Amino acid sequence: MKPVIGEYRTNSGNNIFRFHFEIQNNGEIRIFILDQPSYKGRCSSLHSTHRNISNGKAFIDPPTIPKTLTKAILLAKHWAENTEKYIEYGRSF
Repeated sequence: MKPVIGEYRTNSGNNIFRFHFEIQNNGEIRIFILDQPSYKGRCSSLHSTHRNISNGKAFIDPPTIPKTLTKAILLAKHWAENTEKYIEYGRSF
């Protein structure tokens, strides 16, 4: 499968996120974060922001890893919306 790159504008219209969806050897889809807004002084630790790092690249680290592109896209959108709320209001997710 060719690499899939997606862009998502949050519902507020204020932020754009870019992702790279990569299928792993075990069939799981890892969602790399190519671009996102600054955390604007909020804690940007991997744990607080539900991210992890692989080969120097940040990816979304959910409790359940998606195995279909449709689920991965929905997860990326959900993460982006929650990240926007975290940046603006400090709401943990």
